[in-house]
Amino acid sequence: MIGFLQIFVAEAAAQALLSDDSIVSRLRLEKLGIRYIFVHDLFREADGKLCSRGRVELVTLVHGRLAVSEDYDRAFAPYLSKE
Repeated sequence: MIGFLQIFVAEAAAQALLSDDSIVSRLRLEKLGIRYIFVHDLFREADGKLCSRGRVELVTLVHGRLAVSEDYDRAFAPYLSKE
């Protein structure tokens, strides 16, 4: 049995969005050890300024223990950042 544990860390940025602003949304996925890290950035389209950043960390549980999941590795492989 494979499960997951999610840890959410939100970060705020200094640039405010107004109600009629258009945004560009970018999501990045990284793997660090047994953790998958999702970083979601929102940019104001008009000037490209970062307005918001969210970070979610996910670890997998295999039979109730923290472990690497080959299923998740395969599923996320096409989306992992090369950085």
